[in-house]
Amino acid sequence: MILNAANINLAWASLIIEELVRSGVNYACISPGSRSTPLTLAAAQHPDMLTQICLDERGAAFHALGYARATQRPAVLICTSGTAPAHYLPAVIEASQDHVPLLILSADRPPELLQAGANQAIRQMGLYGDYLRWDAALPCPDTAIAPEMVLTTVDQAVARCSGAQAGPVQLNCAFREPLAPGGPAMPPHYLDSVSHWLQGTSAYTRYGVGMPQLSPETFVEISEMLNPARRGLLLVGRLASEHEREGVLALANCLGWPVFADSLSSLAQDPRLENKISHFDPLLLHPEFQVVCQPETILHLGGDMISTRVQQHLASYHTEHYLRVAAYPEREDYLHHVTDRYVCDLGVFCRELQPLLAPSINRVWVKTLFAHSEKASLTLSEILDQNSHLSEPAVIRQICELLPQGSSLFLGNSMPIRDWDMFAGKSAAKVRMAGNRGCSGIDGNLATALGLMAGSLCPVTLLLGDLALLHDLNSLALVQSATLPLVLVVINNQGGGIFSFLPVASAVPDLFEPFWGTPHNLRFEQAAAMFGLAYAAPSDQEAFKAAYQGAFATRTTTLIEVSTQREANHSLHEELHRAIGERLRGE
Repeated sequence: MILNAANINLAWASLIIEELVRSGVNYACISPGSRSTPLTLAAAQHPDMLTQICLDERGAAFHALGYARATQRPAVLICTSGTAPAHYLPAVIEASQDHVPLLILSADRPPELLQAGANQAIRQMGLYGDYLRWDAALPCPDTAIAPEMVLTTVDQAVARCSGAQAGPVQLNCAFREPLAPGGPAMPPHYLDSVSHWLQGTSAYTRYGVGMPQLSPETFVEISEMLNPARRGLLLVGRLASEHEREGVLALANCLGWPVFADSLSSLAQDPRLENKISHFDPLLLHPEFQVVCQPETILHLGGDMISTRVQQHLASYHTEHYLRVAAYPEREDYLHHVTDRYVCDLGVFCRELQPLLAPSINRVWVKTLFAHSEKASLTLSEILDQNSHLSEPAVIRQICELLPQGSSLFLGNSMPIRDWDMFAGKSAAKVRMAGNRGCSGIDGNLATALGLMAGSLCPVTLLLGDLALLHDLNSLALVQSATLPLVLVVINNQGGGIFSFLPVASAVPDLFEPFWGTPHNLRFEQAAAMFGLAYAAPSDQEAFKAAYQGAFATRTTTLIEVSTQREANHSLHEELHRAIGERLRGE
């Protein structure tokens, strides 16, 4: 290890960074600042700490979020005092809501400067409210305080942001001057009490972080609820890891029930998933499907579904059993429909349950659901695939067809992720899906996708709307340090396209455009040039295909701007839903 003992500030900062690395936390997003100098210096000097410089703290936090999503390990955030840590709040909320580990090292002024009118001094403890899993205020470094305290505090922070209750934690680190090397030297024997730690490579306190497991008797009880079901439906929500995805895939194919797979499960387009009902969201707009799709037992694995229509439909009638299984205990049942809730390792759950399964599924019912699904697929293909028009749903179909094997797709919030959930077709590629659905904001989507790429070490396609890109435009600066290509597809419909689908559009038409539609009359070609990205503005599907495939073939980070009109997009959605309904009715 490298221990900077130039002064007590740098010694404590070195202890913190070394203990993080020993605990498997070795990626730090650093924003420039003065008060954080000891932490920044310690991270920069450590050979095993990977560092990403992020000029904007909000972008830094979302970048760390994306990295942690990809790796399932905490990423570190280092910033100076004042408003700097306040910019972390949106990403902290997202991490808390969606169980993503983040570890904040916020530098702070010493206590004598707080609430005394000193510049850049605010109340940093309590800044994130109830969204933290844990927080602690480290005192100003002092030789009167044993170094063991620093190490065990770091170990506690790592443990509290990991495991089943993963989420953000904060260590608020106060420093007095001098912040850089210089000043009084650290006493020569200060670290003698941790000499055994200095000579080793392990963390000072090792936590056995795990997930709760169910008893064999509980698995039997679950199988006795599932096996008799003649009409059983498997819901697969957001899945966090390959461990979960492979376990759910095996269970789904063993169970043989029809499957509604959420896009963020990464299984919706996986060709290995049998019994998948495609386009269930638009199908549920129609009585012909609603009447058939009334399962008596529901097994819901993982996180929430993107489709609110699914939950609303399933809550509209009584089901005998609604079983929900996830790795965390939060209720996530806003329609209050779940009858049995299980908290456990999802991959282990799937493995342990399979030998007990003896499904009694009604095959005629399953075939009926499949027939409806095929009618929807055929309708969408006829309207979207068999012409050259580059509409918003057509972009979804194109990307789904063209995604490279082993890459990742990050879906921006608002319309892109909903359109993908409704209209995405079949894909032969195994692709990892991601999105910020903890609180579904459009802030930080670009930075998160770049963090995902840094953590997954694979190329990323990012699909987002124009307002989402404008919201995070400065994160394009992070592209300069990326070692893999990012293909950024932005749907520019000159404002908030999703609001055209809400009652407000017709309720107050005279106020709709300025207050909800929010047209901006901006294009992104010059933004691409400013940050060194290749740029394309395809006008039809063939041109889009050429631009998209060309970006991956040449490994060139590219911004592809697709210009659409909100009114035309709304009309196309209505046409698609109407055509699906007509085909279901045999018209």
